[in-house]
Amino acid sequence: MGTTVKDLRIADAEELKKSLRQKNIRISSRRINDLLNKIETSQQKFPTLEQQALLIHLLYNYDTTKKKEVIFLEELNNTDNNKGMPVTFVLGALAEDWPGMSNSILGIVHHKKRNVLFIKGFTLDLGDRILGIVILSFQLNSQEEYENFLQEKKKLITEIKDAAHGTTGKYRLLDDEAVKAEIYNKILKRIKEVHHNSEFVKIIEDSGEVLKFVSSRSREYLEERKIKDLANLILNNYIAQNMIRCGEAEEVIRIKNFETKSEELTGLSFVCKEDLFSVEDFLKTLEHIIPGHIIRHHKSYVTRDGILVYRIEIVDRNARPLDAKIIKSIEAYMDKLITISCSKKFTKLKSIGGIEHYARAIIPFLSEELKNTKLTQVFINVDNKTEFLIHIKLIIVSFKAKKNRIYSLISRLSMVPGIGINSSIPTKIHGKKIEINILRLRVNLSEFSSIKQIFNAIKEIVKKDYGDIRDFDEGFRDIYIKILNQLLEQLKNVDAALVREIYFNIDELYRIEVSPNLLLELIHLCVEAINESREIPSEKVLFKYKHIPTSNRTLVVISYINNKRLLSRLAPKLKDVTWYFTKIEWEQRSYMIMILSKNNRMVEDKFIMELMDKINACGFQEIKQQTIAIETEC
Repeated sequence: MGTTVKDLRIADAEELKKSLRQKNIRISSRRINDLLNKIETSQQKFPTLEQQALLIHLLYNYDTTKKKEVIFLEELNNTDNNKGMPVTFVLGALAEDWPGMSNSILGIVHHKKRNVLFIKGFTLDLGDRILGIVILSFQLNSQEEYENFLQEKKKLITEIKDAAHGTTGKYRLLDDEAVKAEIYNKILKRIKEVHHNSEFVKIIEDSGEVLKFVSSRSREYLEERKIKDLANLILNNYIAQNMIRCGEAEEVIRIKNFETKSEELTGLSFVCKEDLFSVEDFLKTLEHIIPGHIIRHHKSYVTRDGILVYRIEIVDRNARPLDAKIIKSIEAYMDKLITISCSKKFTKLKSIGGIEHYARAIIPFLSEELKNTKLTQVFINVDNKTEFLIHIKLIIVSFKAKKNRIYSLISRLSMVPGIGINSSIPTKIHGKKIEINILRLRVNLSEFSSIKQIFNAIKEIVKKDYGDIRDFDEGFRDIYIKILNQLLEQLKNVDAALVREIYFNIDELYRIEVSPNLLLELIHLCVEAINESREIPSEKVLFKYKHIPTSNRTLVVISYINNKRLLSRLAPKLKDVTWYFTKIEWEQRSYMIMILSKNNRMVEDKFIMELMDKINACGFQEIKQQTIAIETEC
């Protein structure tokens, strides 16, 4: 790494002056000597003689042991075990040279939070091979730090030895990080040039948004995009998050076409509260708006305070960016997703069977959760929403109390500006110990900054009369995620994306009503249908069914090309049975999934044959596949 201090002190001052003049640097001999003294002083912690001793030790050991890597880590001038602090350690590493060797070793030392005082690295040509040599020193400043280091010293030597050994993979990783570090610095510079306000300091600090952004993207992604676009993306995400936190917006949507080095893309950024947006729902709808679109980049994360930051970059099926009309359609749809998000579950409930579904599914579910958690269960949902008002249904399921708490709750709610009571259903007793109260509220939106704030305000008021509570969404989410994880564990050999596609297309309430084993059988049958559909002509219809005696249900999966409207043809036949229906799209085919029963029993084979005859009568070419299996208890 250049001339040593000893060499410099021997050098003729006039020769040094001549050399400096060639670099257009004019310094007096006296000034040169002053600077040389400072350099010598700075290296007293690792004197030249000690450096030379370590280098000779490394080379001698390499010659005598024939090891590919030689590592020494020792305390400098360790003559007294009770010496004072600080203590200096020196490290020497020798190995066959490769690009990035010194960076790899230095990275290990820095990772252990050791501040390097001195480092020297150079190569030594032995004719048939070239050796890389790195020597460095670092300091420990306390007895505790010293003792901890002695315990991990052996491990550090092993890590240094591994780091010294060169591989293509290591070089690639180091090269990637070097490129990313360069891009990181350019983004910092761009943000500093454009924005001088103090509000953006957090973005560029050591653990700020820029570092998080760059470290979580691939080298290829960063290299393909302009520094200006990367900086703007980070800034816009940061501003959007603050807008959500401050209540200035429910969501922030940005859609813009931009150029990379190789193509033009449409970039979509979306920021909102996590519970107001479903990525799965959006991706499904995106396929309908832009059939065959290609995703070039897709990333989402949730901040610690529950803000979703979502980014997707796409092109259409012809690898072109989206036109303005399509972009407006996407913006309108995403805005609609937020508007209806708070009433989505209620809409689904009514689609299953009207308001009586509360009694059939939700209230028993809440009662069971009350028994399990011993916490009052609260269900808040939106009946209707206008520009100025929101109508809310509030269901409270609790253990009976000596005093009637509902009157106190009504009084508290009525005192809140913007909240009015539309109606109250008399308290219902479920069993002997559980009481159910249902209120309908009218809320003036102008009094609140967001729907989330309304829900939180209602829950805080309920707590004053009922103590600790558990909201419906929390229990609901825990249960169906638990079921999904069980299915994924049992279906390890099935594409996890397919399992999720089937599972999330089944209504949320229905998922917790039916047994997990029935869902498992349903997914198995659907997977079989998908596998068999790959082997048949596209115009053919595939029909599969399976009886599940322990659930008293019959499962049916029908595979067909997307333009076949089978449901409308089969509906007249299905009116005589109880049936649940959903549909998925997979590999350019539609899969109609049905769960059938009659009088709470499986349908007969005769009924199945009539369904297949109905398909034939519609003029479709159909392949009959029958699976009549008996499910056994585990």
